[in-house]
Amino acid sequence: MRRRTLLGVAGSLLGTGCLRLTESGTPTRTPTEAATQRGAATRTPTRSPTATRSPTDSPTDSPTDSPTDSPTDSPTDSPTEAEEAAADGQQTATEAFDYPTGVREDTVTRALVLTHQANLAGESFTVEKSERYDQRSTANVEGSRRLLTARNGTLTKYTNGAETFSRSTARGQTLYGYRQRVVRDLERQQLIARRLLMGLVQGGDWEPTGTTTEDGQRYLELQASSVEDQQALLDNNVYYDEAASVSTFFGDGLVTEDGVIREMIVSMTFSGNTEDAIIEYRTSDVGSTSVSKPSWASTAEEKAPQFELSVVDDGTYLKLQQTDGQPINVEFEVDIGARETYFDGRHSGSTTGETLYLYKTEERDERGDRVLGISEGSRPSSPPPSDWSGDLFVTVWAAFELFQREITV
Repeated sequence: MRRRTLLGVAGSLLGTGCLRLTESGTPTRTPTEAATQRGAATRTPTRSPTATRSPTDSPTDSPTDSPTDSPTDSPTDSPTEAEEAAADGQQTATEAFDYPTGVREDTVTRALVLTHQANLAGESFTVEKSERYDQRSTANVEGSRRLLTARNGTLTKYTNGAETFSRSTARGQTLYGYRQRVVRDLERQQLIARRLLMGLVQGGDWEPTGTTTEDGQRYLELQASSVEDQQALLDNNVYYDEAASVSTFFGDGLVTEDGVIREMIVSMTFSGNTEDAIIEYRTSDVGSTSVSKPSWASTAEEKAPQFELSVVDDGTYLKLQQTDGQPINVEFEVDIGARETYFDGRHSGSTTGETLYLYKTEERDERGDRVLGISEGSRPSSPPPSDWSGDLFVTVWAAFELFQREITV
């Protein structure tokens, strides 16, 4: 499966076919590839990363072969054919393209992801990705300002570096959140989806196959046609079912000469009950992404639920009370991390002024986590099996983090 096939399956309006080299070293294209046009709206970076930028982090992997040497085979194209290939955005086999750190003549290593991350450090950028189950998200980053749109547009988070504003339109209610700190999922490492890229790069048998030019920017084309490391796919949460295995892995990618991953598209099929997946990742507008405060930010600050947390009955219960903000009319979660034990609780019907008593139980959920006991309005009739002690992290979730507090009992 080649890039145009993957793009057709993914339903993306992308473009020109990949470079193919003949045994003699001559790049060739099929009529279908020559006819395919890329959609600039989904594939065009506003400003191309410069080739002179050096990564601030020094990846451990380095190329062992020198990609600047010309192939020993001589191209057989006539000058007219070579001119036509260049006009179509193709590069001849003798044209040099310096492989970025992490790319070698027959493989691609995790160092490419580190190089990609280093190139985006200090730059504004936009990252779009679509993962399993068609979960799409877009991250726009400009300095300390970040705007994340996730879960197919139902969740939006904005931060200016000191404050974080959230809005969710899922579960039949629009919920708002406001925090005077940057939440973890707005960190750059997560916004560039480093873990996903690590899984894809280490999981497939990637290799460079040629070069192409789009809107004046030259790219190195990468392809994968089989699985290299299934455990890397699992470890990096590309998929979760340990009982399943990857049956097929096909991928196409575009990388700049200095190591920015412009695009990576992977198609996977699985044995077992895990659904097949198309994963798409794109970087654009490097150096020219602009992020501004959304119009709903002031509403989020006004309506965000506020909570108070305290210890009662010498640690038998934790008391959680909503003191201000909009009522929560949907099911929400209350989670407590205690040492190496995790308590997971669910509750419905929160309103301003409601008091919840949180206590330990001996029950476990389907993931093996302990079930958190939640009693509304008053303590339960029977005492819990044991009291709280030590350092506890209490978190309230309803599509996003509404509240988190550390408390010592």
